[in-house]
Amino acid sequence: MMETPALHQEPASIVSWLTRGRRLGWVLLFLWLLAACGTVDEAEIPATVTTTPHVATETAMATSAPSLTPTAEPTATILPATATPLPMPPPTSAPLPTTTHYILWATYSLWATLDVPQRQLTVTQTITYVNNTAVTHTQLPLLVEPARYDRVFQLHSLTDGHEAALPFAWDNGHLLLTLPAPLPPADHLILHMAYSLAMPAQQIALGYTPLQINLGDWYPMEPPYVAERGWVINQPGHVGEHLAYVRADYDVYLRLIPGESEPILAASGYRQTVDGWHHCRLTNARNFAWSVGEYETISGTVDGVEVTSYAFADHAEEAQAAFSATMQAVSLFNELFGPYPHDTLVLIEADFRDGLEFDGLYFLDRGLYQRYNDSPREYLIPIAVHETAHQWWQGLVGNDQAWEPWLDEAMATYSELLFYERHYPDLVEWWWYFRVNRFGPTGAVDSAIYDFDQFRPYVNTVYLRGAMLLHEMRRQVGDGLFLALLQAYVQAGLTNEIVTADTFWCAWQEVTQADSRPLRQRYFADAAFDPVESCP
Repeated sequence: MMETPALHQEPASIVSWLTRGRRLGWVLLFLWLLAACGTVDEAEIPATVTTTPHVATETAMATSAPSLTPTAEPTATILPATATPLPMPPPTSAPLPTTTHYILWATYSLWATLDVPQRQLTVTQTITYVNNTAVTHTQLPLLVEPARYDRVFQLHSLTDGHEAALPFAWDNGHLLLTLPAPLPPADHLILHMAYSLAMPAQQIALGYTPLQINLGDWYPMEPPYVAERGWVINQPGHVGEHLAYVRADYDVYLRLIPGESEPILAASGYRQTVDGWHHCRLTNARNFAWSVGEYETISGTVDGVEVTSYAFADHAEEAQAAFSATMQAVSLFNELFGPYPHDTLVLIEADFRDGLEFDGLYFLDRGLYQRYNDSPREYLIPIAVHETAHQWWQGLVGNDQAWEPWLDEAMATYSELLFYERHYPDLVEWWWYFRVNRFGPTGAVDSAIYDFDQFRPYVNTVYLRGAMLLHEMRRQVGDGLFLALLQAYVQAGLTNEIVTADTFWCAWQEVTQADSRPLRQRYFADAAFDPVESCP
């Protein structure tokens, strides 16, 4: 019988759980969209938010919260194919390998040319969408996050697999397509698109600064479909992240038109160069992101995973520290949670606040590099570990980040503690003070992003009090059962496109047989979950 890996590896005793600008950049146009994962304590975003609970359906495509975008509804229209030069596909394109080990909802094939000096991106895209729902669809939504920004996204053509133009309408930041014929369960649909992006000057994961061009959530994508809710389409809040992602395969060709210097490309997935195109492949992933800048790289392999750091030249020592922490975290989380699902992981120094995860890639705030003082007591190390943990808690196990953000953020925060227990056991007590206790976390852990208008209260409630909940669960059942719970939750994430709090508590019930009601009554606003009715 295989031994369960220990959360600690200490020879004599277990540490007590409770005691142990270089440049100014551009003005933040939409700071509320950035408030994501890094939880640096200085970050606050004053705003006001009002929301109404919503359930998306096949026929009514209303969204989860009022739009916070200050611009008008996108005005993109179909243009003649000759209006904008578009990238041509490479001469040969090998098909993606047949995927039989996971449920595939979509395949994205993209050919994108980035004019670096002009910050202009032209794209042709093919989406193969597989209807894995039990519903016959007559309409299909496409999330188009770049269209939330004024004069950024321009659609040139949209056709089906037979090159017939598809009717569509804009609906609060996404496209709603009318299908030429009903799409029954188990059938698939092919879409062809051509569009361009005029990259906005903004310090978030979609935009450019004097130091880099970042492309996160840059392409039209399919939202998840949940039987109880319909299409999961959320509007941005003032804090946190709002998207939920399906699993998909990505076959991406990227071509750069350089300026005076040759830019460095950092991207998710395995990459090779084919006839001047950077060919990237990423399978069974939630999204695909990339960045361009004048980076210096560090690469290494741990547990068969190639990890690469992309950082600015003035932060070589700091980049090595973040890289080393990422390598250590990958190894530890492979042991504790289960295998990392990809062959590569990319870390990019970001010219924007905090940290932000994508599948197979994460961004880490340049300010964290600047403040690093060669000590694991600085934010650079725990935030690098936090974002690495998101490769499991949001990448491998996907959840609705808008309505149940604790499922990934509390888990990633608590993963920091597991890292410090293993690699810096003398700093466990420091971690509890520095990351959690000094902020006096309060509130309902199961809050949505729409319940907050400032970043610090959101972090205190969802991230930090969420970590306190997980720690109390661990003390209640012990290391062995707690670790078994985390692994059971990962397995549930592999078989469910989007997990919920019910998924988590059912895993708790199955593994520990412990009554979760006292915990939920103390930490949750909604404690009505009944394992007898909800769990299989």
